[in-house]
Amino acid sequence: TITWKYAAGDELASYASPTIATLGGKKVGLYFARGGLLGFDPPTGKTLFHYKWRAKSEESVNASNPVVVGDRVLLTECYGLGAALLDLQDGTPKEVWTDAEKEAGDRSLMCHWNTPVHAGGFVYGSSGRHTEDADIRCIELATGDVKWRQKRTQRCSLTRVDGHLISLSEYGTLALLKANPAKYDEVSRYEPGLEYPCWAAPVVSNGLLYVRGKGKLLALELGTK
Repeated sequence: TITWKYAAGDELASYASPTIATLGGKKVGLYFARGGLLGFDPPTGKTLFHYKWRAKSEESVNASNPVVVGDRVLLTECYGLGAALLDLQDGTPKEVWTDAEKEAGDRSLMCHWNTPVHAGGFVYGSSGRHTEDADIRCIELATGDVKWRQKRTQRCSLTRVDGHLISLSEYGTLALLKANPAKYDEVSRYEPGLEYPCWAAPVVSNGLLYVRGKGKLLALELGTK
């Protein structure tokens, strides 16, 4: 039985996925749609708020999922606006900080199709629209201050596991990083034999690491040490 359909807002689709979060003690549906962040009531589809966040470029898309930390939500895109941190404790978006008025080189985080990862008050993500200008960077969630950036890392997806980050670049390179806000801290790297495009994030389950590239899905056994 369909409870509701097309009731949540009047927005164009994006590449981000709808999710449910607890904000201000209430369950809220979040969808980073083409024009911005849409909040809706999960049981009814009623629109709760609409925070506009879309670059002026006609070809711009929003593809990175919102990152929820407590009652705050981080948005990021790479076509011009960059990132915004919103406080949703009372159900209405309030800007904590945004990249909107910053010059292109000063924006905190500009993720394309990858979703950044939060760990201990810091956010790690692959920033950059094209692979040649992409870097991995760490920003402080509360302020948006960039703590470090590692250039020439290609566009990549990150998955957090046991205090580490597993990075999979779009050309198939795997790297194991420590979630270290002080510096880029690479432990090891591996070439599993994947071909571009590797745009799906690594998945860890029951001691296996699943990674996907063009026409191939691999399951790699993780070491016990």
